[in-house]
Amino acid sequence: MEDDPSAYDGYGEVFRGSLRNDPEQEIKSLRDQTLECIEQFDVDDVNEDGRYFMSPDESTQLFTYFTMVAAVIEELSIGLLAEVLTDTETSSVKSSSEFFERKLTQERRQNLLLHTGIIDEGTHGEMEKLRNHRNTIVHSYRQRKFVRDLDETRDMINGGYRVTERLWGKFRDVQ
Repeated sequence: MEDDPSAYDGYGEVFRGSLRNDPEQEIKSLRDQTLECIEQFDVDDVNEDGRYFMSPDESTQLFTYFTMVAAVIEELSIGLLAEVLTDTETSSVKSSSEFFERKLTQERRQNLLLHTGIIDEGTHGEMEKLRNHRNTIVHSYRQRKFVRDLDETRDMINGGYRVTERLWGKFRDVQ
């Protein structure tokens, strides 16, 4: 299972030390598009609650960004745990990846990354914030239709990129 794409194991994009794409660049591109989208919000179009009601295209852009960030963070979390914690004399990285993907929730993966020292508390906190936001917009139609605070939203968008950048750097370092 070298760098042969036919050896792809079906568990995320990670396979034996390689990724099929560069997740940092993918998220950077999506981040730039999403920031451009929110910069075009009409701040005069805020309701009495201080919320900005998004058009379907704007809502889709933010929804896409946060679900993609969550997917990339999950893939990198699985890959990092498998690469760092697998004793290759007794198990394979593929087998460990399967375990970390199927047996642990993302919340538990994040906690394991923190408690094993793979990530720091700041990264863990940003991951938690992003995971909770993704869950909110995926499971609540109303929540994905408006933005309450543009600065907070902008920071969360940038946070998705920061986390991806940190995890991707760590993943490349363990290769």
